[in-house]
Amino acid sequence: MVREGLLHILGAGVTNTKMRLPSQLLMDVALMLQLDAADGGSHSISLLLTHEDTGERIGQVKGQFLVPEDELAQDELPLPYIPLPIPLSGFVVAKSGFYAITVTLDDKELTVLRIRVLEADDNSENF
Repeated sequence: MVREGLLHILGAGVTNTKMRLPSQLLMDVALMLQLDAADGGSHSISLLLTHEDTGERIGQVKGQFLVPEDELAQDELPLPYIPLPIPLSGFVVAKSGFYAITVTLDDKELTVLRIRVLEADDNSENF
């Protein structure tokens, strides 16, 4: 959740989930982007979810945001951070295994996050 420019995170660092499959991926990705003085203008961000073993493309989230150049030109202000919580609940995963979340900003790959999905049986607990 973002409130008053702060990114609030509960349960950070979860990279494993156990669920009955197929199911929605009940996770969010939280990003905090730091901008440089030259970063004013329009930007695009993309998260691509793929299954690592099969290479299957599960889905992609794309967005755009605008950084007013006049805000970056003021020397007395610190460079802004952009908090970006991105829900992954629109993705449906059908098989267990490792998944890669590729984060791209302005067509440049920033990072690849890995998560592991395990299939729950009737007697197992979620984690």
